[in-house]
Amino acid sequence: MDIFGSTIGAFHTFLAVVALISGGYVVLKTKGTLNHKKVGYIYVASMIFMNITALFTHVLFKFGPFHILAVFSLLTVLFGILSPIFFRHQDNWLQWHYSGMSWSYVGLWAAFAAETVVRLPLESLGVSFWQVVIGASLLITWLGGYYIKKYESSLVVRIPIKNINKD
Repeated sequence: MDIFGSTIGAFHTFLAVVALISGGYVVLKTKGTLNHKKVGYIYVASMIFMNITALFTHVLFKFGPFHILAVFSLLTVLFGILSPIFFRHQDNWLQWHYSGMSWSYVGLWAAFAAETVVRLPLESLGVSFWQVVIGASLLITWLGGYYIKKYESSLVVRIPIKNINKD
């Protein structure tokens, strides 16, 4: 079984793995440091190119729901990265950055979960493709949303201004 489908599918998968790893680093490490910015840019670049390559994969549909989700994912990561670049003069730029980047990472994990579970032999158990995709995506989105809201106020308020450009 060819899990990549094409060279663009393999590149898409590679970019997704880079995004999962770099995004995980950014989530787990201190915010506002030079490393946060550098690895964050790797995350953003891999997400942008991953979402663009997603628009050129046509395994199930010519243009379907997964392509729409890729466009939505692209918008969340762009919103997250453009907030500190263009809206630093706004009081709530950090909240916008946190929301955009957090939801883009949760969406990445939801897509990963959906992509993984559809490869399991669940149809023999009477579970349909759409039940598995929607179920896995909703579970990850719900868990991610819970943690985004749980840590939102402490992360946005806690980042010292002096750390913004230092390592």
